[in-house]
Amino acid sequence: MAKKKVQASPGEEESVVVKAEATRTLDGLFFNRVKKAPSDVAFKEYDRSIRQWRSFSWAGLGLEVTRWKSGFSREGLDPGDRVAIMARNCKEWIIAEQAAMALELVVVPIFLHDTADNVAFILRDAGVRLAILDEESTWEALEPVRDQLDDLERILILHPRESESGEAVIDSDDRRLFAARYWLPAEAGPLVERWGDPRAPATIVYTPGTSGQPKGVVLNHVSLLTNARDAARKMAVRRSDQFLSHLPLASLLERICGVYVPMLVGAIVAFSRGIRSLPRDVNRVVPTMMVSEPQVLNMLNRELERAIREASPMDRFLYRAGILAGWANFEVENKRRPFSLLALLSPFFKKMALRNLRPKIFGRRLRRVLVSGTPLPEPLARQFVGIGIQPLQGYHVTEAGGLVAVNEVGDNDPDSVGRGLFTYHLKLATSGELMAWGDGVMEGYTGAAAGIDPWSGEWLRTGDIFEYRENHLYMRHRQDNPLQLRDGREGFPELMEMAIVTDPVFLHAVVFGHGMDHAMAVVVVDTHLYGSVAQAEMQGEGEEARREWTLRRINGHLLGIENTVPVEEVVVLTEDEWTVENGMLTPTFKVRRQAVLEVYRARIAACFGGSLPRAAEIEAPGDDRDEPSEDLEDLPGNDEPL
Repeated sequence: MAKKKVQASPGEEESVVVKAEATRTLDGLFFNRVKKAPSDVAFKEYDRSIRQWRSFSWAGLGLEVTRWKSGFSREGLDPGDRVAIMARNCKEWIIAEQAAMALELVVVPIFLHDTADNVAFILRDAGVRLAILDEESTWEALEPVRDQLDDLERILILHPRESESGEAVIDSDDRRLFAARYWLPAEAGPLVERWGDPRAPATIVYTPGTSGQPKGVVLNHVSLLTNARDAARKMAVRRSDQFLSHLPLASLLERICGVYVPMLVGAIVAFSRGIRSLPRDVNRVVPTMMVSEPQVLNMLNRELERAIREASPMDRFLYRAGILAGWANFEVENKRRPFSLLALLSPFFKKMALRNLRPKIFGRRLRRVLVSGTPLPEPLARQFVGIGIQPLQGYHVTEAGGLVAVNEVGDNDPDSVGRGLFTYHLKLATSGELMAWGDGVMEGYTGAAAGIDPWSGEWLRTGDIFEYRENHLYMRHRQDNPLQLRDGREGFPELMEMAIVTDPVFLHAVVFGHGMDHAMAVVVVDTHLYGSVAQAEMQGEGEEARREWTLRRINGHLLGIENTVPVEEVVVLTEDEWTVENGMLTPTFKVRRQAVLEVYRARIAACFGGSLPRAAEIEAPGDDRDEPSEDLEDLPGNDEPL
């Protein structure tokens, strides 16, 4: 199938400005960016000491990379040795990564707020010799598992506590700990290009472990570079774009699409201070593009809805009308409906109605958000499109090297994950499982997961079930988390959960019921809202009336959404808090389903007459029934150099 080539609009700069043939490795990409535009701004970040945002040039970053290379060399690290980075999003994260790769070291990213047990497992499993931590408190949080970390030879602290005179202070008496600023040499030589092996391992990325122990995925330079190149085309990124990086850099999607893509293009990346500061950072940085996840977009939308409730009646009316007009215009532009008079009014509403409400949460320039993970429910997608922010829904798999498929401007169906990237061949098995083959796919697992076989012949099994129609991929459910009731009805649990939590009353939701007669949900509620709204709307009094009201409200959000089933039982949690720290959420804010099942197993079983829902029945890779049968798209890659 022929692929459309994304081109810049008249008067816009070309999407990618570092040519593919000019670089073989990620550190080669960095070298060429420094060489091509040394004085250009590369990154921005908030300096807490002066309470201002600061800009950093490519030339300055190049000098820092040479210092870090010298520091690593003094440690006696050999090619192939593993260096872990466990820190907030900041320029030092990228500097340390690039320096390590330039010495053929393998980078192991670790989520900053992951559990101590997970961190210890990753450090041991990967055989990490040197770890770079955000603060000394990061090391202190690992106190329960430090007896498992004897193989660590050096621990560097990026942001140590400072004395009144500004000196870095390390309180620990562990001789392995150093403040990075004192560990680094004062000077180093010039930045030198390494003509390295593109097939050499670049990073080991551990899966988040929503349903089990993390698995170490080995990815080489080719995998990450080809994924970034093709993502840049699909996203139609411009050199004038400015990204706001807020997903953890330990996330492969954020590193590829939020850092390497801008590096290819020459766009600027600003590092957010964190999820809680995101609305303030958006207003201050005024980005044009972001990489995000549905949970984060839903959080921002809740802030927007709060602003709408506080707005004047006229602004509220204009806003709601603007959503309708913006969505109509979006459907016309994507050839999903014919000419619409309502669509013609979209520019008026953007100018008049949205100028007072949207900037409070999303700034004035944000135009696209790459969002991967659970599909956005249509009401949420309509909200974003209506205010002039186009969500490019995509699908990423760590084992496949990052982004596998994504929508494009002009061919955007938010219910789908779009089409495959240029670098992949994709097929569907008879079960509907998506399989991938291409340069982006991993070399394999390492450590404890090395014996796991995710292949069917040469095809990587993604474990996710899709349909393919009208040249787009539509996710049905994840193979390791199906929801099929005894009467044959099927639902997509993650989509149902996302639809439920678009309601500000519900903070988290998990749906269970595979193999049972009906579906049930465990929901964590905003206690204040839940009490006030339920009291005003429920029919009758008492626990039964409250339960019936909750079910009506939940099912109201599922009504009309394809691939859902009604929820017939509910467990309402009013005092519980699910966080990364207590193990209920992953570092990217996804709910750990297995943790929910274990903590609330008695209450969940009570909803099913004493039984627990069945686990997924996953066919073995060698099962003949699961051989690829339907060729979705023949994607041999795009041979044209960027």
